[in-house]
Amino acid sequence: MLSPNPYHPLPADYTELTREGQRLARVAACTKQDTPADLVDAWSFFRAYYLRQNSFYKRWKPSPRFHFEIVRDLGQHSHNAIAAPRSSAKSTVLGAEIPLLLALTRPRFRTLLILPTVRRATDRMVTVIGAQLDTNPYIIEDFGNQRMPHGRGV
Repeated sequence: MLSPNPYHPLPADYTELTREGQRLARVAACTKQDTPADLVDAWSFFRAYYLRQNSFYKRWKPSPRFHFEIVRDLGQHSHNAIAAPRSSAKSTVLGAEIPLLLALTRPRFRTLLILPTVRRATDRMVTVIGAQLDTNPYIIEDFGNQRMPHGRGV
């Protein structure tokens, strides 16, 4: 069922809130992950607001239905195995968007990314995820500086 609130998952009075109130509403929209449907809403909002605006995507495309199903399954089951056709953006969703969202909203949540080489894993963590945490102005404005102190790791 579609929400009557055009700003969902933000509050209906989002545009009337103060700047700080709007920031808190955005953070709350990302951190509300109590149910699988809440996680889907948080992810969908996160990618549209924080990643799309910051040129994260080479070419923005709305997510197909199965992306929403994958994220719902992540919220519903503790272990998941996912298969999808090549070039279906599953690596973007599961290897960048979700880890970024969880890094910001569940700091002690463990995520395991398995990639074919150490170099690809390091590239994903540093070049993709780390770069967003370090340079994305929308993330920094709402979640603060995420950079680890020098010498404390990636």
